[in-house]
Amino acid sequence: MSTADRGLCCAVAVQSACVVRMARCKRVLMECAILVVFSAAAAASDPGQTRLDGDALLLARCDASCTGQGRPCVEKCLKLTKDKPGYCTDDITVLEGACIQECYNDTQCEGTKKCCQHSCGFTCQNATGLDAIQDLPPIPNQLVVMELRRGKLAQLRWRSPMMTMKKKTSADDATVVHVVEERSHAGKQFSESELGAWTVRQRTTRATLRMRHLLPGNWYVFRVAAVGPHGSRGFSPPSQPFTLSVSPRVPSAPTNLRVAQLVLVNGSLWAELKWDQPQSDLPIQRYKVYWSLAMDSGPTPTLMVRHRTVRKDKTEFILKKLQPNSRYFLQVEAYSQFGSERLRSERASIPFNTTRYKNDHWKPGKLKLVLKKAWKWVGDDDVRAQISWKSPKQAAQPSQYMVSWATTPNCVNKTEVDVITQNTYFELTCLQPGCKYKVKVQEMGLGYMRTGSLFITTPKSRGDQ
Repeated sequence: MSTADRGLCCAVAVQSACVVRMARCKRVLMECAILVVFSAAAAASDPGQTRLDGDALLLARCDASCTGQGRPCVEKCLKLTKDKPGYCTDDITVLEGACIQECYNDTQCEGTKKCCQHSCGFTCQNATGLDAIQDLPPIPNQLVVMELRRGKLAQLRWRSPMMTMKKKTSADDATVVHVVEERSHAGKQFSESELGAWTVRQRTTRATLRMRHLLPGNWYVFRVAAVGPHGSRGFSPPSQPFTLSVSPRVPSAPTNLRVAQLVLVNGSLWAELKWDQPQSDLPIQRYKVYWSLAMDSGPTPTLMVRHRTVRKDKTEFILKKLQPNSRYFLQVEAYSQFGSERLRSERASIPFNTTRYKNDHWKPGKLKLVLKKAWKWVGDDDVRAQISWKSPKQAAQPSQYMVSWATTPNCVNKTEVDVITQNTYFELTCLQPGCKYKVKVQEMGLGYMRTGSLFITTPKSRGDQ
């Protein structure tokens, strides 16, 4: 087996997210270890939550059916309502005729679509015959958006055709709930291709809606659906694009700036700087992080300033190779863009002093490694061994360990492998028979790093162990 093949074998066998070769990617592996330490603490404090939003038209239909009867009636309606008005058609597209079970009832299909059976399955299809159902309120039209107070308030109006129908139907006496949806995008010029997905703005029984909290520098389009106890004919055509007459403001400064985690790496301090996204009329395009080191050498104190740009979807940054016993000044600013105009926030700032982290736990400790004397063979040329270790001091946060094993000159093939683990034991894989290895473990906790090492020699054959 070649060196490259053996390295690949080990990379696959250990099944780790951070497996690289020591000679080529030492720095990358170290950064991976630090990120794993940081993310472990974040995952414990910020469990993910999932929110499921119901069908807006179905909810409005139940609101219309349960006028004056309270929430229990609405909840019962949502559970029992399975059908939507209209009919299925045999004139379907290739996708609508796919051999899949896309749905089991109409409420699993969006909007006014129905769950229709065809020769090869069930798929969601556009309903037909809605115009002929008199119990459904007509689709609203003539949508108009007006700005009422400069930059503060806008009003959406529409016309409900049912008010001018010559023939009175049951839909005229029933409660009608209007569902207002919007799409928007930021920018100086309107572009339909940049609009986001339709989202529910509000439900109302009136034919007008006053809208607060529209953002300057953003374009909006609206649509309205009229929903009665028996369902809806669907949404109106979109309104004309609308934007407020005032210019967007610069973003506010990032909030809650703090140093979240600390790790000592090869005598220098690595710190995770975090902040919360600021308020902004326009989407944040990027952040810029500054860190300044106070230099006391000479008669006049000076500052050494460094800065880096951070992507818009990140609100954290790792400061590397900070010096112990030093004073830093940390700053973050946010940027947005309005056409060719760049909008920059004020800087959020905090002082950061590494002097208080210079204490006993900075001193390197040692790990005691133990080899379990039970060799495991996989095939004729793959020996495995398990090692374990114990840290002399229990860490406040879970530690990460970098396990390394490398061949010595007496081995046929030269290999070097590094692996990251949270356990205090590990199985070394893809070891050559009759070969001497140096095994090293580095503990990387919050504010310290300890190491331990030992040499092992694998048996030449199964009978030698």
